[in-house]
Amino acid sequence: MAHSAAKMAREKAEHKTGQQTEAIAQKAFIIAEVAEAIDNEFNNLMMAVTGYAELELKKASPAARRPLEQVLRNSTRATYLVQKLLSLSRNHSGAPQQIDINDVISGLADILRSLLGEKTALTLQLEHGVGEVLADPIELERLLIASVLHARRSMSGVQKLYIATKASEFPNHDAQPESRSAVMISISDSEKAKSSPASTWNVIEPNNNESTLAVEAVAQSAGATCVFGESNGARRFAVHFAALKSHSTVTNQIETGAAASKTVLIVDDDDSVRLPAVEFLKMEGFKVLQAKTGSEAINIVMQKRSPVDLLITDVLMPAMNGDEVAAKLTEMHLGLKVLYMSGDSGGAARAKNILQKDILHKPFRLDNLNQKIQALLHSSNKGGDKTNR
Repeated sequence: MAHSAAKMAREKAEHKTGQQTEAIAQKAFIIAEVAEAIDNEFNNLMMAVTGYAELELKKASPAARRPLEQVLRNSTRATYLVQKLLSLSRNHSGAPQQIDINDVISGLADILRSLLGEKTALTLQLEHGVGEVLADPIELERLLIASVLHARRSMSGVQKLYIATKASEFPNHDAQPESRSAVMISISDSEKAKSSPASTWNVIEPNNNESTLAVEAVAQSAGATCVFGESNGARRFAVHFAALKSHSTVTNQIETGAAASKTVLIVDDDDSVRLPAVEFLKMEGFKVLQAKTGSEAINIVMQKRSPVDLLITDVLMPAMNGDEVAAKLTEMHLGLKVLYMSGDSGGAARAKNILQKDILHKPFRLDNLNQKIQALLHSSNKGGDKTNR
């Protein structure tokens, strides 16, 4: 009887645990779905704010420019914070890119300070011209957050935390990379600790500390190696990324006056996004056509006698999405160039296998839109009638 009662109690507890786990999974799924919707809607709203602010800025007198510039700065900051929150909460990551580690650290500094709390001051000591690395910026941000949280837990009583970058080499005990050149991020609790030579440090072997393992796991996913060390009571851990070889950048010269002979078709169902872009490109000298839907865009192209040079289309639209519109129109005009706009931080674009180089993520600056258009049209002139699809 007692055995049966115990079994029933255990089964009841397991059933309750299963129900709780399922409920948590359902909540996580709902949060993810809502986050995606908020991401897209927020970016469209901010696109409208920045778009109209830029248009007014171009028309404004010198005395009226300052408040508009402040609107653009605050909009950029708000967008960055929301995008960081959403990107860090997602399971998926982005693609490796050529990035400047100093820029990523500087951009995340305010969030890192908030994580440390008021009792610990964060000081950045970033070596100028440290070089670039090939890494996923989202994974690098996760690594920085995991590292700061680890430091907050493991370096008890710390009042100052230093994050430094330096051109370095991979530690001797690491597997031999193709090149030993590295960019190092060090996080330490002492001014001396961040700059003292690696030879003076006792390497601490990883233990079962949960935060230590978390840092190592994130470091590996970010394509980096992680070393923990201690010297004279100071603690430090360093992360090494393979340094990219420096290379000269060749800038393509855009033909001046090329806009006057080019026709651009903009397709977006959101008036607040489409209309500022249309007005801006007209100011830049382009011939601009616009459509709210994919079917309307196709009708415009079918009725127009002269060719359309560039299609700019939103990725997510009702009835016919941007990828479908592009497929139809590139069949009609083999030389048509395509530029996508996406308000969901690239998730939909990745699902449709659209190349990142062909996407402008909302909210973008209208000047950046113009630069992207000029680059696409210039590559079309150099490469003949080849489409970017």
